Formats: sequence, structure tokens, C-alpha cells
Amino acid sequence: MKHPRTSSQFGQAIIWFLATLAACCALLMIVYNVGQVSAEKERTTNAADAVALSAGLVQARGMNMLAYNNRAIIANEMTIAQAASLDAWFEYNVQLTQNLALITSWIPYVDAVTQTIADVMSQIGSVVYQAARGITQGFQLAVDVLEGQRKILAPAIPVAVQQMATEVADKNNVAMNDNMAFSTLSFAKLFVDNQGFYVDHAKSGNNGNDDRKAANDVILSSRDQFTANRGPGKIIDGLNSALSFVPGITAQLVKSSGSAKLPDFDHWEAQDSLELDAQACLFGLCVSLPVSGPVGWGRANTNNDGSQGQDWAYSGNCNGYGIGSACWLADVWNPDNIPGWNGVPDMLDVKDRNKELHFFVSVKSKDGNLPMTSERMGIANVDLPGPQGSPRVTDNLAKVNGKAELQAISSARIFFKRPKRDSADHTGTDLFRADQVQEYASLYNPYWQARLHTPNCKVLAFGEDCIARGLLYTGLGEPGAELAVDLVLQ
Repeated sequence: MKHPRTSSQFGQAIIWFLATLAACCALLMIVYNVGQVSAEKERTTNAADAVALSAGLVQARGMNMLAYNNRAIIANEMTIAQAASLDAWFEYNVQLTQNLALITSWIPYVDAVTQTIADVMSQIGSVVYQAARGITQGFQLAVDVLEGQRKILAPAIPVAVQQMATEVADKNNVAMNDNMAFSTLSFAKLFVDNQGFYVDHAKSGNNGNDDRKAANDVILSSRDQFTANRGPGKIIDGLNSALSFVPGITAQLVKSSGSAKLPDFDHWEAQDSLELDAQACLFGLCVSLPVSGPVGWGRANTNNDGSQGQDWAYSGNCNGYGIGSACWLADVWNPDNIPGWNGVPDMLDVKDRNKELHFFVSVKSKDGNLPMTSERMGIANVDLPGPQGSPRVTDNLAKVNGKAELQAISSARIFFKRPKRDSADHTGTDLFRADQVQEYASLYNPYWQARLHTPNCKVLAFGEDCIARGLLYTGLGEPGAELAVDLVLQ
């Protein structure tokens, strides 16, 4: 066999080299395009997460502001109750010192001292009464202002959420998706969710009923010891200890009432009374002594209609003492009326203590800010005719209204969580409940938080997550879009 001439083989390898080079260039463009699109997609996704989390934090902080607003209202209500309690307690002391002056009026020198104490106490009682009137009216004005602030704040929270979402999107060089499901309708849904999430414990509630019982219970539970249960005090306790050593006589001073109560939603009743229960005992037989009976009493009614309120002796609030007792006299012996209180205020709370809010957002790449793929640069962007095929490489980005866009969806969950003490938890102890009981959602404690929430269609096929993801590329004019929008708004 003869070997062919080497000169006839010149130039054959270059054909294979050029073909391989073309394939490598196409592969390089594919790798480059994938890298560009992936990097931009990750940036867009991160931007969507930043928008959702920032907007969710605004929602959570807005709800915490509502909680602080409620707490401020409760604090003002407690001040009003304390003013009534202080006035009733001073009236009780005025009557106590006057009775003491009356008893000691026949004792030389002692009568001058006790009468002076009674006169001074009477003057102090008058000052306290005027102060209680001013405090009640002033703090009622503060409550009215706080209620007005809440009525402005509650509907303003969704507006602030939308504004924050737009600002964060702009800072991250993306735009809010102009799909109505994530712009106009998402705002409407958030507004509706906010309105449906709360319940207003108001005087004119559902069907004209008075719904203030829940607020009434919170106020009563917020009383301090002086307002809720005033004891006899150390002086009375000392007298009882001294009387216990008198042979043959059993005598004790009993505090038959000492608290501030809400018999209904429109009246604070503060009352104090002291009884002397004295008995002489001989060989096991005890006889009540004539000195037994009322010792001191005082009462204050805080309302806006000048009414006297309930008789505690008839309603069983006198610790067993009835008509003729100091507790009964407190109600009939010209009790103080403190005007200016408008009753238990309207209070806002959550309707379902196990529910949380979800806020969906979607962002898109801004016009002119798409990744610089080979298609964007115009490289090999024309199909070649013929059987050899085409080297055209496109990025296949989604087209919306004829324009290529990168879109991303994210969601935030807004929930209530009060931390519990844990050996590995170094959070400030002021956050923990002393009784370690789980606390459910409310607008009385500011423990609302926000976290990212992954829209997941595997949990519930027709849930909010799937609907939101379905609407991401759905225009309102396409089949089924109206149903999806209705489901979002429900």
C-alpha cells in the first residue's frame, strides 16, 4: 500500500477545530446565560424576602403599638379607680376619727387631741375629693385621646405596610409587581384582613348589644391591691392584737369592705367600712356587747350620671354584715359622687387568639435592569437557515405584556409569641411570665413578631399559598383569574 501525499491533507483539521470552537462558544453562552439569570433571580428572590419581612415587621410593630395603646388606656382607667378608692378611704378615715372624737369627748385632754385629728382629717378629705374630681376628668380626657389615636392607627397600619414594601423594593432595585393581585388587591386583602382580625369590645356592639364585658374583665384584673382589696392596715391589726389580751372579752375590728368594683360597665364603686365585733364570754357563753357596731365608713361613686350605685349590704358584698352595719351606712350616709367618667371604654382585641396574619408580596426586575444575557447583548440572536441548524441561544425569560421580566414571590407571617423561661434562653427576664403559663394572642401585650413564610402548595391545595403562587403569572383577563381573586379576598 502506498502512503498518500502529506500535501493533500493540509487544512482538514481546521474544519473540525472551527466546528468544535462554535460548539464551545454556544456552550459558553449557555453557561454564561445560566449564571447571569441565576444570579439575578437570586437577587430578585432576596429582594422579595426583604420586602415581605420588612412589611411584616411594620404590621407586627403596628399591632404592638395597638397593644401599648390599650395598656395606656388601662393605666388611665386604673388611675381613675385609684382616685375613687383614695377618696372612699379618706372618707372612711374621716368618719372613723369623728366617731373616735365622739367617744372620747368626755375624757379631758384626750378629747382635744381626737377632735383636732378629726378636723384635720376632714379638711384633708375635702382636698382629696376635689383632687379625685380633677383626676377623673383629666384622665378621662386622656382615655378619649387614646381611643381617637387607636381609631386612626388601626386602619393606617395596612397603608404603612404597603408604603414600607414599596420603599424596600426600590432600595433593592426591584419594583413591586404590577399584577393587581399583588398591588391593588393585595392592599385590599391586607386591609380586609386587618379589619376582620380585630374585634371591638364597644358599647354599641353586634346587634346593639353592649360588648364591653371582655374589656371590663381586663380592667378588673388589672387592679392593684389597694384598689382591689384594702385590708384594715397595720394600726387596726395592732389594736386587734392588743384587744386579744383583754381577759373575758373577745373584741376584733373587722374590715367589712375595702375595694373598688364595677357592678356594671358605667360605674366605679369604691367603699371602705370597719365593724367592731365585741363579746363578753364566761364559762363558754358569749354575749354581744353594746359597743359592737359600725366604726368607720366611706364611699365614692364615679360615674357620669350622679347615681349612687348598688347597696353592698343587699348585694352580699359586706362580708356577712347587713343593715345597720358600717358597710350599709357607707351607702346611705351621703357618699361622694365623682362625675366625669364615661364608663368602660371601647377596647380593641384580636378575634381569634390562635390565628396569625399572612402578607404576600411579589416583586419584579425593573425595566432595563434585566441580566445581560447573550440575547440582551444581541449575540447570535438570528436563526440561520439551512440544514446545519441554529446557534441561537435565548434566556427564555417570562414575558409579561410582551416584556421579559424576572419575578419572585414571598410571604411573611405575623404572629403572637411570648417567650417562656428556658435554661438555654438568655433573653431578658422581664419578658417572661412569672407563672410560666402559655399566653395566647391579644392586643394587651406587645409580643407580636414577624417571620418569613414559605408559600407551600403541598399543605393545602386551595389555601392562600397556592392561590398567591397561581396569581403570580395570571392576568385578570385570563380564564380562572376572577375565581382566584375572589378566593384571595375571602
